Amino acid sequence: MSTQANEPNLATMPTAITGLTEANAHRRLKKEFSDYLAPYNITTMEWFVLGYLHEQRDGLPLSAIAIDMQTSLPYLTNLINTMVEKGLVERVSHAKDNRMKLIQLLPAANELYVTVEQN
Repeated sequence: MSTQANEPNLATMPTAITGLTEANAHRRLKKEFSDYLAPYNITTMEWFVLGYLHEQRDGLPLSAIAIDMQTSLPYLTNLINTMVEKGLVERVSHAKDNRMKLIQLLPAANELYVTVEQN
C-alpha cells in the first residue's frame, strides 16, 4: 500500500496515534457538517433524524429510531422534544394501537430537507 510523502501510513502507526488521528478527523468532519447546517438552525443529530424520517413516510416509534440510530432513548426523547418545539416533527397515535406514538415529519421539515439537500 503506497502513501504520499506527507500522508501517515496507518498500518505502521501505533494504535494510540491511529486513534488520535481518527478522533481528529471525526472532530473536523463534525465541525464542517455543523457549520454547514447552522444557517438552517438544526444540529447534526436533528438532521440525521430528519433525513431518517424523510425515508419513513408513515413515521416510526421513538424506540425504533433510537435503536436504528444507536442512541439512548432519553437522549432521543429530548432531541425529539426540541424538534417538536421547532415545528419539525409531531407525535401521532399509531392507527392500530393508540397507546403507541409515532414520530412524523411536519411539512416544514420536508421542505427543509429538500432545501438542505439542494444546496
